[in-house]
Amino acid sequence: MAISRFKTSSLTSNLPKYKKLWDDVSYVGVEVQCLVVGGGGGGGLDSGGGGGGGAVIERTIFLKPSQSYAIGVGIPGVGWTDSADRSINASNGTDSYIDQIVIAYGGGGGATGASKNGRNGSSGGGGSGDGLITNGGLASFGSDYGYSGGRGRTSSGAAGGGGGGAGGPGSDTGSGSTGGNGGIGKPSSISGSVVYYGGGGGGGGNNPGSGGNGGGGNGGTGPGVIGVANTGGGGGGGGGTGPGIGANGGMGVVILKYLSAYSLSTDASLTQSTITSGSYKITTITSGTGRMTIA
Repeated sequence: MAISRFKTSSLTSNLPKYKKLWDDVSYVGVEVQCLVVGGGGGGGLDSGGGGGGGAVIERTIFLKPSQSYAIGVGIPGVGWTDSADRSINASNGTDSYIDQIVIAYGGGGGATGASKNGRNGSSGGGGSGDGLITNGGLASFGSDYGYSGGRGRTSSGAAGGGGGGAGGPGSDTGSGSTGGNGGIGKPSSISGSVVYYGGGGGGGGNNPGSGGNGGGGNGGTGPGVIGVANTGGGGGGGGGTGPGIGANGGMGVVILKYLSAYSLSTDASLTQSTITSGSYKITTITSGTGRMTIA
């Protein structure tokens, strides 16, 4: 719906020397419901921590007709795979955004071997389990964006902590080389049915942790499991068997819902699809960076 122009107040009609703010408010906006999900963090190597889920932001915004807006979909963090160098954690996912209006930060990377803590992010990556007890990464932007990762440890067997999710923290490592579970994500029904986004990845170990609801990849005894595409789920941590490599996180996503009387156009650099549902159109942007307009 549009925002109508404010009327000039009669109380200030005799003050022509002052420019009245509300005389300049001629903004007309298209109401758009949006879901913006950051990229999930990668999983760690060798009893590695699960990656943190990307932030999940859903809100109503107003876009000015025919004005160009920058838009981008967060790419997933890369799981660490180089067993010759166990000192480097998996990388964070990147941010998804609609200009400076909505920004969903990427999830933190899971820790890799060598007594490492998980990376901080929108949700923290899980701590590794190869060495002393380690801490999960912190949720850098508060609980509106995500939660911390779980601790890893070796006191009763090596395993990684679960990555934090957009809706809850990752679990600490359990007994007997049991990896921590990834934190739960957040639900959204913007596309018509309830879908969870931003789940944390499970920690790797002999008994690997499960990925959090919201696309988080399971931890592995060998390789971890990749986060589900376009959910912002964290990648699963690798275990200690064979090539216990960490998995990549899941790509983020931007979903826009608006009245079907309007049309949304995007640059060719953005991969998108649009469906009509009742009196609304729903545009899902699954990759790329570029610009969009609505009219």
